[in-house]
Amino acid sequence: MQELLEPTIRRSREDREMHDILLKKYDEMSKRIEDLEVAIQKSKKRDTVFDQIFTRLNDLVHNFKQNE
Repeated sequence: MQELLEPTIRRSREDREMHDILLKKYDEMSKRIEDLEVAIQKSKKRDTVFDQIFTRLNDLVHNFKQNE
């Protein structure tokens, strides 16, 4: 029975490894594309999560001060 399952198990493991490799390459390429887009469109700076939170807080404070 083991002899019958061994090729299937091996192919499954190889497919999983290939999937992991492709996923890593996809993430790397996405990052490179994003970096290129930022470099090309210099007016559009990349915001980190903290920058977005800071911007949102500033907007909320500004709106709060206007309503006072």
